[in-house]
Amino acid sequence: MTVNTSNLTQREYNLAQINIALMKAPLQDPIMAEFAAALDEVNLTADNNTFAKFKNWWSKY
Repeated sequence: MTVNTSNLTQREYNLAQINIALMKAPLQDPIMAEFAAALDEVNLTADNNTFAKFKNWWSKY
């Protein structure tokens, strides 16, 4: 399938996602080690996205 985009204007979109789950064990449990080790990187990525910047700006008002 071909889409003609010659008459479309360029727009920027951001994808937001939230995941809600129940942990299998406390965060300090060895079964959660891989998940816990990834939290800093995941949170840093989220903090650096456009929505987080907007949310921080909006919270001032």
